[in-house]
Amino acid sequence: MNAFFKTLFGDRRTVAAVALVLLLEAVLLWTAAYPVGALLVPPAVLAAVAWLSR
Repeated sequence: MNAFFKTLFGDRRTVAAVALVLLLEAVLLWTAAYPVGALLVPPAVLAAVAWLSR
């Protein structure tokens, strides 16, 4: 069962990276900052991928 959850969710760093990007998107959506979101989300995703790759 542990292997199933590892395949489904990845490790804690992956879950944390996805959660942080989703939190950023939720805050931008809640504050109606759509134009800012178009500029902030792609670099945030790239930063999360870079953090995961080290």
